[in-house]
Amino acid sequence: MAAAGPERHNLASLDPQQLANAKRNIEADIQRYAESMNFFIKSANIYNAANTAIKNLGESKEGQPLLLPLTQSLYVSGSLASVDEVLVDVGTGYYVEMTTGDAQDYCGRKVQKLQDTINDLNEVMKTKQAQLMQVSRVLDDKVALLQEQQQQQAGRLCLALEHANAKHVKLRDVVDM
Repeated sequence: MAAAGPERHNLASLDPQQLANAKRNIEADIQRYAESMNFFIKSANIYNAANTAIKNLGESKEGQPLLLPLTQSLYVSGSLASVDEVLVDVGTGYYVEMTTGDAQDYCGRKVQKLQDTINDLNEVMKTKQAQLMQVSRVLDDKVALLQEQQQQQAGRLCLALEHANAKHVKLRDVVDM
């Protein structure tokens, strides 16, 4: 995952609209990374639960009745055929028969890989959050500068109007005489 794109801009050279767009893009990136991180955390929890179930299988006896999950809400009754071997879903509908030790190792490797990915995403998110803070700071400074310039311009305009009104009053006084 690339933390920074190929184009790097001097933030001070961007106008407020470009900075606002950059801020929205970074916020969207952070949101996507957070959603991905939540997915990976849930996946790691599923593998941890499977690993715990495999460990608990060793305490069971062959022929013991059990409920087998077909989906998250549908279970069928059955009996335990073996406490030494399990079928492991390795993805895309493929199952591999493994010993309980191998299945625990498999789940452990999956959890570790997911944890590494979560850690990588966390680092990318920290970088994106720092970028967001920097862009927000520059945008706030530019907006404040624009407001200050507008206030100065309004003040100069008021002075010019007062000066023009004063000349108009003096000119009227001269004409009335």
